[in-house]
Parts: sequence; structure tokens; C-alpha cells
Amino acid sequence: MENLQKQIESLRRWRWLVAAFAVLAMFAALAIASASDTTHTATSTVVVGSASTQSTSSRSPEQDAVLAAGYVQFLNSNSAQRALKARGKIPDDVEISAEPVAGSPFINIQATASTAEAAIQASTAYAKGFVDYTLRQFTDIIGGPLTPLRDRLREVSTQISSNEQQLANPEVLSQEQIAQLEGELEQLRAERSGLSEAVRVQSSVAGNPNLAGLYAEPDGTDVSSPAVLTNGILGLIGGLLLGGAVALILGALELRIRSAADVRRRLELPTLGSVSSGRGRIQDARRAEDFKILASALSVMKPPLTSISIVSPSEGEGKTLVAENLARYRAAQGGRVILVEADMRARDDEERTGRRPEGLAELLRSAGRVDIRNYMVETDFPGLWIIPSGTRSEDPYTLFSSDRIQEVIAQATAEADLVIIDTPGLLAAAESQLISAGTDGSVLVLDTTTTQPSAALEARDLLRRGGANILGVVLNRVSKSSAVYS
Repeated sequence: MENLQKQIESLRRWRWLVAAFAVLAMFAALAIASASDTTHTATSTVVVGSASTQSTSSRSPEQDAVLAAGYVQFLNSNSAQRALKARGKIPDDVEISAEPVAGSPFINIQATASTAEAAIQASTAYAKGFVDYTLRQFTDIIGGPLTPLRDRLREVSTQISSNEQQLANPEVLSQEQIAQLEGELEQLRAERSGLSEAVRVQSSVAGNPNLAGLYAEPDGTDVSSPAVLTNGILGLIGGLLLGGAVALILGALELRIRSAADVRRRLELPTLGSVSSGRGRIQDARRAEDFKILASALSVMKPPLTSISIVSPSEGEGKTLVAENLARYRAAQGGRVILVEADMRARDDEERTGRRPEGLAELLRSAGRVDIRNYMVETDFPGLWIIPSGTRSEDPYTLFSSDRIQEVIAQATAEADLVIIDTPGLLAAAESQLISAGTDGSVLVLDTTTTQPSAALEARDLLRRGGANILGVVLNRVSKSSAVYS
């Protein structure tokens, strides 16, 4: 429901853009329709199969309808259209289409042209060209194998009659001649039987020819004028849809905090720095400069900061990245820095080592009875120590109180020039408020690709209600030009 309300609000905010798209699309559709020419369509009808001839046929009307459907595919094919248009001298800009008359052997051949005369001429020429094509196909059948078969059958029948007449007067023939004539007669009769069957098969094909006949020529044309009003309405609807889509996209882009101007306008907070996005040598160099700038900006604040909490609305927005790099670069400036990992819900150490080293959790449970130096882990970076989060707790909030966290921070600041606390996600962990209230200042980290303004506002308000001093915002995953680093 909330998403729907946001979408409606986006459409309302960008209503003039939506209206502009609709008007432009409507006028474009009207202009295209007005520029379109009036067309004329003429229809010729051909009939195929047995209905096109006067001869009797053993083929049923349903079979002829199937034949017609097959011819429609042929007539609409590119190869047939090229050949029949060329034979009928039909211009290329004339559109030809064939449609079957359902359940019948009839085919309507339609030609669409800019003039009625051209449409009628093209439709008639295309239909006659098709009729001629089927006739040529049939002629090839008759003039091919059937004629020589019949000629040979006549020759064989004549030879059979001659042999039979000679055998009718055996007294004038020798036994050898009689045997020879009877052998020839047997062979001729076998050949005649085969020829008769071949003629029968070919005659069956000829008796069911796939011929086509011209059933009706065009008696006029159907005139099609541009539907200006309809096109205008469709253009208006299309423009509204396109404009609405653009408005929703712009609205979705607005649901992110992407720049210092967004931070100032939406949160009324200053931007302390930004962290570049991307991977690779150039991007790494750019991020290193970003963290150096951030470390320098915090080091010159007045009064000097001895403790800082790094917070974000949720996990995965870059607060740990900022906390670790800020600690490293402040240590590189020559100071003693302690980085406190305050997220007792995290499982990184446990998953990596099978156990969690002792740290902040134990300090909070000891109520001041343990030296903080026992939990400070020296790192490979000179001047940087880490206090791990300690053993995991099902409800870390029960370990915190304002007095106890302030006591731990006081112990840490006594050992270092700057204490940086990496807190859990503010909106999911109430202890983040207590931690932030006990430090000199809080840095709010926002991800430009995922953090929504509503979450950032809620985080800011929680910090303020808890009494935290919000130093400003760090924007993570900011796209920047790499030209200066290349």
C-alpha cells in the first residue's frame, strides 16, 4: 500500500510531464495520420481443385478446401509474390495478400494501391497469373509422363494383335516360329499390363488436377482513409502511458539520496564526505583519497573529537567500511586510534574462527572491574587497535546502559587520541542510540543506491531523540569521474 501511495505521489508530482507526453504523442499521431494517403483495395476470387474444372473428380469439397489453404500460404510467400508480380507487371509498392474463404475452395486475392485503377489491375493480374501457374503445372503432368505412356501402350497393343493373328494360322508356321511368337506374346501382354496400370495412376492424377480458375474479377474497390480521430485518441493514450512510465522512473530515482544537495534538502544535515563506487586500480585510488579527505575533515573539527560513532539506518550501507578506513587514515596521521566493533549480532569472527574473541561484551559485563587494555588487539597498522564485539548475545541491548557505555568510552579515550565505534544498524538495534549519545559525535552513513529517504529521516530523528550530536553524513557508493586519477 505504501508503494502504491508513492507511485501515486510520483504521478502527481510529475503530472505536467505526463500531460506534455500525452499532448506531444497525440499531435504526432494526428500529423502521421494526416500525412497518410487514401488507399484502395480490390478483391479477385479464384476457385481451386475440382470446382475449377468441368471434369468429374473423386476429390471431396473438404479436400479442395485444404488445397485452397495450402495455396494461400504459397500466394503469400515472398518467392511467389516476386514471380507473380513480375509476370503481371505489378508495381512493388502494391500490397498483395491472399485469404481463404473458410471451409471452401475459394481464395480472395486482395491488392491495395493508391488508386482504384491500380488496385483493380493488380488484383486481376495476380489472380490470372496464379491461374496460369496452376495450368502450366497440370500441362507438365499431361505432357510429361502420361503421353509417352499412352503411345507405348498403343504400340504394344498393336504388336499383340499382330502376333495373335499370325498364331491363328499355325499351319503356315514352323514349330520354332510358333514358339518364338508365343514367347513374344507373353512378354508383350506383361508389358501391356504394366503400362495400363501406369496410365491408370497418371490418369487419376490428371483427373484430380490442382487447377485454379478465375471465379470473379473486382467490381470496385474498398476505400480506406486515415482514421485521424482514432489515431489521435490512440496517440493520447500512448502518450499518457509513456509519460506515466517516465514519471514513475523519475519518482523511483527520487527515492534515493544521491548527492549533498539531497542530504541538505531532505535531512537538513551537512555532508562530510563521499565514498566512490566501482572496482579496480583507479577506483581504489579514488576511494583512498575520499577517506583521507574525510579523516582530515574530522580531525580539524572544533572542539577536537575524542570519540565518534559510525551509524547507518540498516546493515550493508557501508558504515563498517567507513569506520575501518577512517580509523586507518587517522592512525596514519600519527594518532593513537581504537576501533570498537559494537555489533554483537555480527557473526564474522565466529564463522571465520569457530569462536568469537572477547571484547566489548565482556567489558560491559565487568562493570569497570577489567582493564580495557586486556581487550585491545593490536593491528598491522601502526597506532591502530581494535576492540572486538565480544561473545554473541541474543539481546545485546540488555548489556548497555548510558552510564556503562560512557564508562567504556572514557576508558578507551584514556588510551587513545580517537575512539571510533562501529555500531549495529540503527533501525534494528536500539543500543545504537545509547552508543551514539555517549560519543562526541555521530557520522551517518547512507548508501546512494539503497538507502531510502524515509529510512534516513527516521535514523536522523532517532539520533536526535537519543541526544546524539550528528556531525554530518557520508555518502557511500557515489559515482565519480575517474579522469583525475587516470
